[in-house]
Amino acid sequence: MTIHSPPYGFSTRRSKRVSPLQNLIDQVRRTCAPIPDGVFLVLAALTPILSYMGNLSFSPLLGILGLVSLVFLPRARIALAGVLLISVLTAWAVVSQAWSPFHPVGGPIRTGKDFEAQTALKMIIELVLYTAAVAGAITIRPRAGRVGMNILAAGLVVLTAVLFFEAGNAELIYRTIRIAVHQPIRPDLARRNVARACYELAILFFPVAVHLWRQGGLFRAVAVGLGLGVGAACRLLDVDAPMAALAAGLVAMGLFVFAGRIGALVVALGAGAYFILAPIAAGLIPASHAMADSAGKASWDARLNIWRFVGRLIEQRPFRGWGLDASRVFPSQIPLHPHNAALQVWFELGAPGVICLSLFVVWIVTRLEILRNRDPAVAGAGAGSLVAYLVIGGLSFGVWQEWWLALGAILFMVIFALKAEAREPQASEIGLNILD
Repeated sequence: MTIHSPPYGFSTRRSKRVSPLQNLIDQVRRTCAPIPDGVFLVLAALTPILSYMGNLSFSPLLGILGLVSLVFLPRARIALAGVLLISVLTAWAVVSQAWSPFHPVGGPIRTGKDFEAQTALKMIIELVLYTAAVAGAITIRPRAGRVGMNILAAGLVVLTAVLFFEAGNAELIYRTIRIAVHQPIRPDLARRNVARACYELAILFFPVAVHLWRQGGLFRAVAVGLGLGVGAACRLLDVDAPMAALAAGLVAMGLFVFAGRIGALVVALGAGAYFILAPIAAGLIPASHAMADSAGKASWDARLNIWRFVGRLIEQRPFRGWGLDASRVFPSQIPLHPHNAALQVWFELGAPGVICLSLFVVWIVTRLEILRNRDPAVAGAGAGSLVAYLVIGGLSFGVWQEWWLALGAILFMVIFALKAEAREPQASEIGLNILD
């Protein structure tokens, strides 16, 4: 018996009817498809500039880009496990305010200073907006990723050259700009502000170096020169944490690329041990011997004193912690924050907070391990930047500082752009019309 196929244009299957609402959603998504490309291009152009002029601007920048990217937040491709872990951590931080000795001023928020004290509110806003920006970056298209990485790489190379000039000329450019906008600054503060760009350079070096290396030829020499330049700039500007971060990141990248799954396991165990064992390490710090014969030694001595003091407080409340922002009620012993992310989370959020954060970091490593099977270079860049971020967070800055969290979101976006770039053939011609 002959079975005749249905006439052309018809099917024996019943066609699935699409609702008007679904049609509208699909149309909106098609219309908004270029948004992540534009968002990343803006981010790539502004990140080196803001690193030099003032990294505090990372937070409003990511807030604006997150608002623009909100349409991409509910997309199914976003990794729900990671978002869930960060959401639980944020919720626990908000709850912990109930027993925190620090209480932000009540009443309406009228000034920037009033808002600055509302850490819990800022964390909720950041969770939504930063996550939206990262979710949008997942959909970056190959050409936009490639062009954006070119822009970012050029910006970081120029930034490194500027830091060399500033280190040898008493921050002349920075101080001139501040005077031009009627905000003169002391020479020591100018050097401190300029040196902060080294932190972004140390963290973003790894994906930029992989991008340059893939171009071949002289670009590989630029990648090597950028790494040497970042290390030299850190030395000239006398900042230790970025140098340590750069070295540790290179080790982590090497483990991922050359040691395979064992290397990924070492990185995951090391990151988990850093968070879990931080209070024990703090308790082993010997008594201070006032190493104030130089500014560098005095700075390290102050950190050791802070960590020793925080370690004793963690022993008193290890399970639920002292509550969000408890670091602010010990200004003489803890200026601003403990200068160590693991100790601050232990101190303020206790074991639940540390478990959530350590699981989040280990989850990132596992995702990088999955990526390593397809693209070892991108996975290695992610591992190097992650470890560099953790090292700097373990020596400098408060874990809840909004610009620091924004830098973490920027790192995610750069890695997604580097991953997207790899989908495009290397020999393709890149024109100006990158959004087609």
